[in-house]
Amino acid sequence: MVPENKDGLNNQAASETSIPEPPSIHPSFIQVFEVHARGIIGLERLMLEASGFDFRTRHPQKTLIKLARHYGLTSQSQVSNVAYRISQDLYRTFAPIKQTASTMAFTCLELAGRLLDQRIEAVELGVDYEKWKTSREEVMGKCSSRGSTSVGPHFPADRFLTVRIPLNKEAEAQGLPRYTHWVNESRDPKATNGAKSGKELALEKAGARLHPLTPVAANGERPRAGEKGRDGAVRFMLDTECADAEKARVSEYFKVEMEEYEVEE
Repeated sequence: MVPENKDGLNNQAASETSIPEPPSIHPSFIQVFEVHARGIIGLERLMLEASGFDFRTRHPQKTLIKLARHYGLTSQSQVSNVAYRISQDLYRTFAPIKQTASTMAFTCLELAGRLLDQRIEAVELGVDYEKWKTSREEVMGKCSSRGSTSVGPHFPADRFLTVRIPLNKEAEAQGLPRYTHWVNESRDPKATNGAKSGKELALEKAGARLHPLTPVAANGERPRAGEKGRDGAVRFMLDTECADAEKARVSEYFKVEMEEYEVEE
């Protein structure tokens, strides 16, 4: 058996050496395929980000349609069409994670009416704010700028000035705050006299309650496998340079600084 195996290896080696080497690829061919390779890599990243994206976010479109019907606007109305487009532009801002769907719906209706000069008095007066659990402060705080909307280029720039100036004057006259619903919670709401109960001690050991939007990296908490929570959302970012710049900027706030000391024995 050994001589036969040896002859087989010799034959295999002879056949391997008889095959010529593949021709070298010219650098120009690499440059031609480099553009397509980047496109494929971008599509792969897009698929990975889409599969991990958490779509459980507020969407004001349904509420906007209900409000438009409530105020007598039809599906063919110009105000309702512009308001719907503005509601889609809200996702270019942080409005969906800061405000409720009713607040965003009222904001879209009011902005559309002011831009088209077809103002709805009941919306601006806030007659139904209490019914939809919102307030004038929240609606005033969600006025998007012209640079972060696709509706903006369809209107002249001075039109946005005529809309913004009355809103700013109203905010100054009524003293409306820029950021609403800021609640300062006391860490020790009630003083105790004597020993605390077991339930209170357990709460103290658990630590202070964290905000739902607090990232895991900021508090050291380790999420469970397969858990989708406050870190489940992934933004779509295909520009590698922009992603690296943002990552470098954020990493400055999560540096772990350590100092070494030499102790003489």
